[in-house]
Amino acid sequence: MFRRLTQKRPMRLADSVQQSTDVNQRYRWEHLAEELIQAMMLPITTVALAELLLMLSDVLSRLSVQASVILAAISNVLLAQAPVLVAGVLVLATIRFDRTWAVLTAVVAAYVWLVSAASLADWIRPDLPEGSFSFGWLPAVAVMLLIRALWVLADRYRSARFGKRLASSSLRFFTAVLLSFCGGLFSGWLWTLLARMLEHLAVWIFQSSTIGLVIYGFLSRLLQPTGLHAVLNHVLWTQSGSHITSSGMLVTGDLNRFLAGDATAGMYTAGFYPVVIFIVSAVLLAIYLNNRAVGKQIACSVFVLAAVVSSAGGLSVAADYLILILSPVAFLATALLSGLSFFLTEQLHILHGFALGPGLLDFLDYWQIASRPGYLLIIGGTLAIPAFLLTHVYLKLKGNRQKGKGDSHRVIQTIDPEGSADSSADTGD
Repeated sequence: MFRRLTQKRPMRLADSVQQSTDVNQRYRWEHLAEELIQAMMLPITTVALAELLLMLSDVLSRLSVQASVILAAISNVLLAQAPVLVAGVLVLATIRFDRTWAVLTAVVAAYVWLVSAASLADWIRPDLPEGSFSFGWLPAVAVMLLIRALWVLADRYRSARFGKRLASSSLRFFTAVLLSFCGGLFSGWLWTLLARMLEHLAVWIFQSSTIGLVIYGFLSRLLQPTGLHAVLNHVLWTQSGSHITSSGMLVTGDLNRFLAGDATAGMYTAGFYPVVIFIVSAVLLAIYLNNRAVGKQIACSVFVLAAVVSSAGGLSVAADYLILILSPVAFLATALLSGLSFFLTEQLHILHGFALGPGLLDFLDYWQIASRPGYLLIIGGTLAIPAFLLTHVYLKLKGNRQKGKGDSHRVIQTIDPEGSADSSADTGD
């Protein structure tokens, strides 16, 4: 009886087929995720190049070089049209037939979505600066899902009357553009609603001292991929607090007051320096070192370019998207460390600001009017160590777990004539 209890029961045919189906389904999803990640490297590199041009434009403008305006204009165009590029590459990676029409439809639909959303947002909220609407790359993802749904329906129901109508590329193009226009109007209205809520939150943050500052540091990094962080920044940097300059001019906003010479301003910007200069680069280094371990072959130049524009210029959009796509857990850790950075700068009474971004250029340029800026280097170097170690250990464990899953995929089921299945290793390699 003991032998019967401890003996391994043979796997039934139905269980073997179900397990094989689950493995194949999991493999298809992992393969699709790999393709999407590889496709996203193009827009991330484009944004990093745009940030590099913007950084060079800022340097040239400080040297009074007129050509800086050209670089800034090119950079602004690339950054504004990045969601359109994202929609195109995502559709290219997910659609398997009629891809030319699919990519063309994605580009036009994404542009219609962005324009309609921004127009409605500007009309509802004329008190905000024109062009304030931003949902990051979320509209591009929505357009990709919309177009994929249309193409899948056309392929799956091609024998039915509905599918035959959708087989027309022109009809799918018109449907996608029309639905993108409606989606843009909805997202524009939703953005104004969220912006109103975030404005009230920003006012509470300004009145809540330390706890509000920590929450701001965390949310500002967490919301950056969605574009909603700009609402918090707008209220705190341009409206919170007031200062009268020596010439009698009234200046409002934490960042504006710092640049105008207010010795009490810079609280809501100083905490970004340790994050953007040190922590982001440390996390990127950890991800690159585990690049092969987690199965994502990303070129070294992408990491270097993102780290350079983040550390030197303080422009971390490309780096944030790179971290978010390759390791969402590391991105969350970066946001948590950002809140800790703001807590430390507030406790140490550190005040600093910037014109372009919280990078080395503005860190050195505004050193003279900052309060205790040297402590930012200590904070950044200290927080970069746990950021690197936590990311490195997490990705190393994740890589080992994925290798184990990869080995399990190599196990095949051999079915005996009586309907049972035994596991045996595949030696086909």
